[in-house]
Amino acid sequence: YNMLIDAEKKGLIDSDSIIVEPTSGNQGIGLALVGAVKGYKTVIIMPDSVSEERRKLVQHYGAEVILVHDEGDIGKCIEECTATALRMAEENPDVVIVVIHSGAGRGDGQQLEQQGLDLFNSLKGVDYLVSSHDHRAAVLENESMAFVNTGNYCANLGYGTITVTVEKGKVVSKKASSKLIALDKDLVDEDMKAAFQPDFEKVKAFTTRPVGELKVDFNGVDALAGMSPYVNMLHTICLNASDAKISFAAPFSTTASVKAGNLVYNDLFTLYSYDNQLYEVKMTGKEVKEYLEHSYDSWVNTLDASQEHIFKMRGFKNPRTGDQMWFFTAQASNLDTAGGLVYDVDVTKPFGERVVIRSFADGSAFDESVEYVVAMTSYRARGGGELMEKVGITPADVEE
Repeated sequence: YNMLIDAEKKGLIDSDSIIVEPTSGNQGIGLALVGAVKGYKTVIIMPDSVSEERRKLVQHYGAEVILVHDEGDIGKCIEECTATALRMAEENPDVVIVVIHSGAGRGDGQQLEQQGLDLFNSLKGVDYLVSSHDHRAAVLENESMAFVNTGNYCANLGYGTITVTVEKGKVVSKKASSKLIALDKDLVDEDMKAAFQPDFEKVKAFTTRPVGELKVDFNGVDALAGMSPYVNMLHTICLNASDAKISFAAPFSTTASVKAGNLVYNDLFTLYSYDNQLYEVKMTGKEVKEYLEHSYDSWVNTLDASQEHIFKMRGFKNPRTGDQMWFFTAQASNLDTAGGLVYDVDVTKPFGERVVIRSFADGSAFDESVEYVVAMTSYRARGGGELMEKVGITPADVEE
């Protein structure tokens, strides 16, 4: 919203301008809403693997939706979405701003979900690039483009300037710059606070209402050592809310912690902070077994005389603070386990031989040649974490 207001004040856009956004998620929904409020024609370009609900919400706000076919490579599909946006921008190329739901990343081309720096280093014909997803605050500039990622917790405001020199009706030069402005949470606009206070109170009343009771403490870190109440809850919900016999779930946060006692709605955001949907996917028993092999291989070493650490860890310096840290080589949100099955993971065995599925939880036989219904999140079913891809199942396969 503020970006469009600033562009209006500087004369960069007017009532004839078209807002074009390549996206796979929430950024497009937000721009569609702002476009509706401000009266701009808005075009949202997205992969056809996004949920129908997201498409309908964008269209509900009056934006045009252009779908780009996702052939199972979400990175390539997002690149095509961006290319489509750039082709459209050629009709009025004075200033091109690209806003992506993708983190800054390392800029090495290896992080499909964090392509901000990859795009900054490779895009042509773009003046300003806004990135967000990995919570890493960053500002960069080169001769032709500026880049900003404001980080997380609303700690910063990204401020960008594009200076355009026009001679005889034509743009002869452009210079973009960006910076971060630290926000002081103690400085409050009292008029804004008063205007939003009634809505704040309604949301507070909703999110603090009791929804249940916990008999034991829930701690995300417990999931790394085996069976845990936290992940058992996720499996229970997946299996009870679907017709699946098997479920895949991961500890979305290893730091999540909720004490036993009354559970309020807000606690659910602590335990599960993402707005995923529940998918039912058909998989053979062989694919289920291979899936678990790949999942455990991302976070478990093979223990032998040369390796005594069970978990795959890596050391790195926090890009935001500079502190030395240790963490798993894979994100906790990708450390999937299975519900509904009785199985062993033998960490002395190599990849491909670690997982032995004994039976279903009810004692019935598990058969690798039989097709089963498996419950999982929409994020996982549509390729998140690449676990489905590793067993040869693409988002297009899931939709079929």
